[in-house]
Amino acid sequence: MFQDAHQGANRNAVPPIPIDASVTDAMSHQEIAPIDSMASFEPVADAAKRRGSHKGRTIVIVVCVIVVLIIGYGISQLFNEPEQTVQTSVVSRGTFQKNVEGKGNLEAYSSAEASAEVSGIVDQVMVGEGDTVHAGDVLYTIKNDSLDDKVTQAYSQLVAAQNSLTEHKNSMNALRNQQTTTTTITPSSTTSSKTTSGTTQSTTSSGSSGVATTGVTSTDIANAQLQIDSAQSTLDAAQSSYDTAVAEAAKRTVTAPMDGAVLTVNVVPGTTLQSLTQANKAPMTIADLSKMCIRIPVSEVDIEQVKIGQEATVTFDALSDVTAKASVAHIANVQSTSGTSTSSASSGSSTSASQSVRYEVTLMIDNPDPRLKSGMTAHSAILVQSLDQSLIVPTVAIHSQSDAPYVVKEMDDGTSLQIPVSITASNDSDSVVQGNIAAGDNLIIGSSSSSHTSSAESR
Repeated sequence: MFQDAHQGANRNAVPPIPIDASVTDAMSHQEIAPIDSMASFEPVADAAKRRGSHKGRTIVIVVCVIVVLIIGYGISQLFNEPEQTVQTSVVSRGTFQKNVEGKGNLEAYSSAEASAEVSGIVDQVMVGEGDTVHAGDVLYTIKNDSLDDKVTQAYSQLVAAQNSLTEHKNSMNALRNQQTTTTTITPSSTTSSKTTSGTTQSTTSSGSSGVATTGVTSTDIANAQLQIDSAQSTLDAAQSSYDTAVAEAAKRTVTAPMDGAVLTVNVVPGTTLQSLTQANKAPMTIADLSKMCIRIPVSEVDIEQVKIGQEATVTFDALSDVTAKASVAHIANVQSTSGTSTSSASSGSSTSASQSVRYEVTLMIDNPDPRLKSGMTAHSAILVQSLDQSLIVPTVAIHSQSDAPYVVKEMDDGTSLQIPVSITASNDSDSVVQGNIAAGDNLIIGSSSSSHTSSAESR
């Protein structure tokens, strides 16, 4: 392409003019004056400057126009605010409710641990998790040879004491049979006659009677009785020791402390009970699942609103289709020291302060759904206030001026009217009010720049 252009340039060039040889010689001997290079290109440089200056002015003009447009748009936005959309809410009449809410875990209302009172190794396990048991049913047995040895030893001592007492009683009987026997001795009689003055007198003399003894004295009897009493005391002590040993050995058989269902089983044959103690685990847990409960912490701000017997609604994360009815069964009088992260929230509480001070409230669920299990996460709402035929407005529609609440009613002609109201109750979303408004009225939540608001008192 470059060659074609060069050739084209040659074709368009003017043919050279012939020069005389003499002229050529003269020029060859003439000194050529130096040429100032910058002066030679001055016209070209001026043209470039003019083109650059024109382009720069064009850019400056464009930038100035853009800046003017931006400033003008900003000023127009400043003096011409966009028309605001008016948000309204409707006044309603109905039943107003206020709840105190809380979260906890579902558990059996009553339960007991089936722990062993003696140490040893688990021998047999009679039940499993989920089994239904009755009070007194055998749950598991324990092997403990030392308890058997104590029973055997106590029994031997009991038998020896019984034999000793029997021997002392037989000795007493023998002594009593040999006790002093009274024998009467009658000697022969002698009769003599004497005649005095013709009178004959007869005198009969006889020997005195006597008693024969066997050698057993009353002291012997008393000593024998003391030995019997001592033997009886020994027997009583032996009997008590034996009964204690038997009772202690009987504790190797662990029975159900109540009617209910087996919730947990942490033992198998061969389990050492000491290991469970060190792990702080109960061998078994029995619970009455016919009643369940949820224990929730309630803030000190709300606790005064909660009363025994109040109704509550409980829902569960695991079973979204189950809703249980509950009632307040117990309110703690001492601040809860539980380390749970759950907290209570009152519908309508004006502050979230004092959430760190809580009191445990127990809600009881009668006849719970069979699908409910101990430990499930539960959310409760205790109904602490209910008002029928109340004039209800959304709380966001209530404004305040100098601590005087009011609402702004949207009029039919497009204007608005400020109406004073008094608040009788409120929860998280709604308030019960009294004032010159009626069900169906539209209340303005956000004000409009184009609407005209007047006070009801000025009318």
